[in-house]
Amino acid sequence: MDHSWGYGSEQRLREENQDCYGVFEFSDYTLAIVCDGMGGHVGGAQASTLAVRTIHDTLRELKGRSIPDALEEALQRTNIVIYEAARKNHRLMGMGTTAVVAAITGDKCYMAHVGDSRAYLLRQGNVQQLTRDHTMVNLFVDAELLSPEDAATHPEAHVLSRSLGVERQVDVELAEPISVVGGDAVFLCSDGVHGVVTDWELANVDWGAPHEGVRSVLGIVGTREGDDNATAVTVMMGTSFEDVASTPPPEPKRFDEASPASGVTAVPFDEQLAYDPAVGPGGGHPGIDYDDDALAVHDDPAGLVIAPEPARPLHMPKPSAQPPAVREAEPPSHKAPETPPRSTPSKKTPRKPKRRSAILPLLVAATAMLIALVMVLILLIPKGGQTDPAGNEQVIVEDWERLDGNAEVEPEVQVQPAEMAAQLQEEEPEPIEQQLLFAPDLPPAPRRLPTRPVEFTQPPPGGPLQFMAVEATRRQDCPQALAAVQEGMKTISVDHATLYSGAWLCFNEAHQRELEQGTVATWDDFKYKLPHFEGTPEQQQAAVRDDKTGRLGRLPHWYRPAVGGVEYRMEMLAQDEEMGHVLTDLLGEPTVADQLAKDVMMEALAARGLSRVPLEGRTPSLVAAWARRVYVTAWALRSSPGRLLDQYRRSDVLPEVRRLLKDSTEPWVAADGTAVPVPEVVQTARDVGAGNLAPPSGRPKPRPARNNGFREPDMGDDPEGSIKVHSAAGG
Repeated sequence: MDHSWGYGSEQRLREENQDCYGVFEFSDYTLAIVCDGMGGHVGGAQASTLAVRTIHDTLRELKGRSIPDALEEALQRTNIVIYEAARKNHRLMGMGTTAVVAAITGDKCYMAHVGDSRAYLLRQGNVQQLTRDHTMVNLFVDAELLSPEDAATHPEAHVLSRSLGVERQVDVELAEPISVVGGDAVFLCSDGVHGVVTDWELANVDWGAPHEGVRSVLGIVGTREGDDNATAVTVMMGTSFEDVASTPPPEPKRFDEASPASGVTAVPFDEQLAYDPAVGPGGGHPGIDYDDDALAVHDDPAGLVIAPEPARPLHMPKPSAQPPAVREAEPPSHKAPETPPRSTPSKKTPRKPKRRSAILPLLVAATAMLIALVMVLILLIPKGGQTDPAGNEQVIVEDWERLDGNAEVEPEVQVQPAEMAAQLQEEEPEPIEQQLLFAPDLPPAPRRLPTRPVEFTQPPPGGPLQFMAVEATRRQDCPQALAAVQEGMKTISVDHATLYSGAWLCFNEAHQRELEQGTVATWDDFKYKLPHFEGTPEQQQAAVRDDKTGRLGRLPHWYRPAVGGVEYRMEMLAQDEEMGHVLTDLLGEPTVADQLAKDVMMEALAARGLSRVPLEGRTPSLVAAWARRVYVTAWALRSSPGRLLDQYRRSDVLPEVRRLLKDSTEPWVAADGTAVPVPEVVQTARDVGAGNLAPPSGRPKPRPARNNGFREPDMGDDPEGSIKVHSAAGG
């Protein structure tokens, strides 16, 4: 399908337009980008320009990769490039930018974004927002501290919770691909547009002419109050009578050290890094192409250091006898209006930049290469030069224990070269993927339409229980937050129901994400994951201590109620029908099913990984954790989580969970042919969880823990699995 597009930017009342955008034609898709920079007089425009250029160059380099992976990699690289640029130049400290990126094929649109620049789908007079703003007020909305209506008019509505370049790491949000048809338009804009133009006004624009449509939207912006820059890009599915070319990659910006008020932006420069192909000029990122003259450094009478932004292949520029004149970079046609002229340079003798000597690094490199060459020659020369009667040279393998004077000297072992190669091939270790105990590889959730509550729409009534629920959510004490909401629902007012969503999502942030974002190779490392499954050891001990009947302490560990982690909310959902009804109205049953699918899938993956630990590595605490994961997985399949999986994830998650449960409860054969049995306690846990065996008696209902803190790990073996773990998250 052919694409047509339009774009434009309105500087408004600010001294400099810190927005940047681009529309680029790739062989497989059309790429659209909008970035809104921030960070003082010189940093914002530099960050947004650097972002558009880096995203463009990275995606061109990653041609052939899947589009979602390429988009995420491009934004991650861009974050590092901007962060390193700001770190190397104090004038750029604190700069950053938002970014919304759309890659549009013939029938799909792939989205990635960081910050509050938005993307919309415009179809037959309807408008659908495709991105969610990464702002602090949206975090308050999630925590039920603000209503969506109050958040829209909050005075700090544009304070970002994440952006590119401010920190070394950033969480890039990828949206599920959406289907597009002829006549659809994908609209990208900065907050200077969506902050003043309503969805109704976007829907009433004629997007059959996308460039004229963008001009109409910017015209609406121009009639409204506000001084923020406004930028918009539209890509329409189909052809248009307009002949609008794609944009070139933005050129680098420069700044004048002698005139900080000139309105031109800086490119950070580090001479030592500038000539390193593996790093890239000025702290760039590997894998980005650079211009032939991108590294030219000129001494200017005004004392400027001109370091154009990296663009194409890298090589050292030839020295020039005469310093070239300083050339002012023309801003792209789609950027801000022409910048003010430079101020008159000072008449003082300019101070030339320091240049590090290249002799010392060359000497160090030559010495290192010489040492490496000598070591290679020593290793390649045969020891003793002996030959057998057939004339074949024998290689003597040194016994390295001879280097220890106290070690007993062993006779020399003579091995034929062919035999040595066979031994090395046999001793080659297995790939690391086969050695991991826990490696979450979860299928992506389907794209769900947002749900609007129908029944539970009233705001919470306030009071101490609401305060307790919100505070517990903020400190990630999720069981306490859930308990406060349940008590408020049952004893005060049903209007506490809207707080359920914050308590539910608390488990996603505090526990589910921690389990998703990490692989574990050994049991000692897996102990750190246990609190995110079932709660902390302190919470478990408090539950046993507070049980007046004493029955809880007599139950096996695998059958005790969860006191925290993702298992706690699964048990509470199965026990509290009212909670399930409220969550269905607030979040939508498909969304709840998708989140439970992750929890159950990770339980099954953990059970299967623990079952593959060899016999010599199985300790009582490992077997207890194994049995616990098996019981929870089998129980979940026959309770409310299993019902939701059967209804919404029958084709992808449910068969995989059943396969993992089967693998984790059946004997297997090790590489040496040894049969590895399954402990009886694991089989019992499976049968009880599946309802095929009577459970141990005396199990009380789950209850929230009192202690939220973790302590330093005790790596000793504990049959009850009470490993004391340190973590930032509680509950």
